[in-house]
Order: sequence, then structure tokens, then C-alpha cells
Amino acid sequence: MKVLFASDGSGDSMEAARFIQRLSRHNELDVHVLTVSYAADSVGRTAVQPWSAEWDLKETRRVEELHAELMMMLSQHCRTVVMKRRSGHTVKNILEEANEYQADLIVLGARGHSMLHRVLLGSVSDSVATHAHCSVAVVRPDRPQNLDSADSLTESTASASADGLRIMVGYDQSIGAREAVNELCGIQWGESSSVTLLSVASPPFPFEQDSFAVMEPSWETDEMERVRCGGERMASVVADSIPNTTTQVCRARHPGEAIVDAAQESGSDLVVVGETTHSLIGQWFLGGTSRHVLRHCPCSVWISRHHRQRQETAIDS
Repeated sequence: MKVLFASDGSGDSMEAARFIQRLSRHNELDVHVLTVSYAADSVGRTAVQPWSAEWDLKETRRVEELHAELMMMLSQHCRTVVMKRRSGHTVKNILEEANEYQADLIVLGARGHSMLHRVLLGSVSDSVATHAHCSVAVVRPDRPQNLDSADSLTESTASASADGLRIMVGYDQSIGAREAVNELCGIQWGESSSVTLLSVASPPFPFEQDSFAVMEPSWETDEMERVRCGGERMASVVADSIPNTTTQVCRARHPGEAIVDAAQESGSDLVVVGETTHSLIGQWFLGGTSRHVLRHCPCSVWISRHHRQRQETAIDS
């Protein structure tokens, strides 16, 4: 798997490195690390910025130290690790690098130096997750700790990160959801990992206070049964790759809210949602459910675009 890891050295970014390290213990990863630096001349001509030369020297040293630390951390288990630095607009550079590298997955940290990281997403993570052509994993810390310190990246901490993940998949039987499950099953997560397929029965009139009440009495029962059966069928497929797989069905007006609440209640480490929404002009955007989960989920979120990648590959061929 070709992974583009966008790292700025922040706490969440180092947690994202730990996430990649965990994946690399069970999968062959080729990791391309990208750090985007602020362009000092973007605020004016370099000649009139007396501090630009000194700033660039300090930034170069910082990036070199960061890359050395990440190389030591990731090279233990990843098949290949390459470091690269670019300057300029952060989101633009990440998306361009992902396209040039033909990445299967972009990994980056969510914003998070305070409690607000549980409900808000940094603008870079939000924009990359929205506009990337490949799958994106936005990593949030799974427990409070100072991830900026080198002590947090010791071998003992890495071993703790190798423990199994509690993964929740938002499954609605769509093509995007099915392809997200296929992508999930194509990755080795470790024997102790578990998966919960969450299916949400949503009413056809989500803006009504109680949409189910205006439907025929049998409609809710039929819909719940349809959702349950679909989830169980897919769970039997997932169980071939990840034996510890269960299903969960709930009724909610907003699937995104239901997924976030379920992830919170179950203590999930990672939520996986598929993405297939696109506009009439062919541009891909995050749908309402995926966007809500990405911005409000208390844990890491994997936006799967496996479906889009397969379509684009077919078109190119």
C-alpha cells in the first residue's frame, strides 16, 4: 500500500505516525512523508523580509530533525520510507503530492491541542479529506498524552500501539459502503482487532419531528428488517478476514449523528465510512453523513474512496 503521510511535527501528527506504525506491523507499506513549510516570500518579496533567511534556516533544521525522528520510527517495519519537503499552500501541496505519488491512502492528524479537537477539525485535515482522490485517514489521539516529546515514541509505546483496534463501519448497503468494506478487508489489522458494522434505518422525511409516525405502521418494521439483513450478510463476509465481527442496527433521523454516538458509546478507535457522493458536474465531495462523522467523531476516521479509485483506474485503462 502506498501511503502519503503529511506531517508537520504537531502532537496529532505524531499520533498519525503511530497509526502508520501500527499498520506497518501487519502490512507492507511504502510511506512517503511530506512536510509543507510556510513560504516566507508569500507575504512579499524575499528582499524586503529581513527575517526570511534566518527563518528558512531554522525551518530547514526543524524539518530535518523531524524527518530523522520519523525515519527512525517508521523504517523499522515499513517496506520503504521516503522524506520530502515542499513549500507553499499546505492543502494544495498535499493533494498534488498524493496525485503525483499515486497514493492509496493519505494519513494526517486532526487539529488537536485542546479539548476542542473532539468536535472540531482543522482546516487542512478538513480540506484534504474533502478534496483528495484517494482514501484519507484523519487520526485523533486515542488518549491524552504529550505526543510532541520524543519519549512518547519509544519502543514500549510502539508496542502498546500494536494492540487491536475497535473499528466501527458505517454500512448503508451503498456501493461506496461495500467498497469501504472491501478496502477494510484487504488490510491486516491484527488478531485482536474487532469490527462492528453499524446500519442505520433512516426515515424518508428526515426533517419531520417523528418521520416514522407518518408512515404506514409496517414500514418501520420492514425497513429495520431490510437494514438488519443487509448488515448481517456483509458481516459474514467481513468475518472471513476479521473473525471478531458483529452487527448493530439503530433507528435515527441522521445517520451521521447515529454513527458518532455509537462510536462514542462503544469506545471505538476508528470509524470507517465510504464516500460516493458527487455533483452533476462530476466533482466529488463529502456527503452529509461522511462530513458529519469526520468533523464530530471522537476517534480517528477513515474516509474510503476505494470505489472512486477503482472507477478512475477503469477509465484510465
